[in-house]
Amino acid sequence: MYEIERRTILWKLPLAAIFAALPEALRGGTTWEDFTTRLTALAKELHGVDDDTYVYRLAAASLGAPDVPPDAKTGRFGKLDPPVEFGPVYRGAPIMIVQWKLAPNAWLPPHNHPHYNVVSIGLDGEAVVTHYDVDGAAPPFDSASAFTVRRTRETLIAPRRVSPLTPSRDNIHTFRSGPKGARGIDINTRAGDDIGFSFLRIDPKPLDAARASYSARWIGQTPA
Repeated sequence: MYEIERRTILWKLPLAAIFAALPEALRGGTTWEDFTTRLTALAKELHGVDDDTYVYRLAAASLGAPDVPPDAKTGRFGKLDPPVEFGPVYRGAPIMIVQWKLAPNAWLPPHNHPHYNVVSIGLDGEAVVTHYDVDGAAPPFDSASAFTVRRTRETLIAPRRVSPLTPSRDNIHTFRSGPKGARGIDINTRAGDDIGFSFLRIDPKPLDAARASYSARWIGQTPA
């Protein structure tokens, strides 16, 4: 019972409060190298804890994230227009960090991160991030069958604002940037076998407005 209550309190606790409670050495770093070194150490320290605790501790420590190295490269993803770009900026163990850029008013369609913990941190601009959970069971990625998702959370991501997900909570997300675009990083940690991912097509008309449930289908790794 204590463990369940502790997880619930931690999930609801404002990130600023968690951040303030961290030791000074874990509140980000003054350089990118310092930041990644400290974040990697924290990720290793947290090995074995539950996913909720893991992502929120990592998110709190990431609030002090410096800008990525100036020579970090990104590449356009698919044929999305306005464009969306991605590029790795840190490859380590157990974390990997990817930089993302959304042009003004760009949309990254909904997709999942099975068996991964992810913390998205804003660096520049603003984007609205909407999260979903599979409601019940979902078919394999190569199936054309419909299934149900529920919208679970919608948040603004901007500098020093974060949006985490776990394998079992808010694992599907989509980004829509504002008129000035958005840029940030995703801190990724594998929590199981890598089984790939898929984009989704989510029907805009809800199945049940009160439950925020929608019909969805997997559409593969090429966004529509």
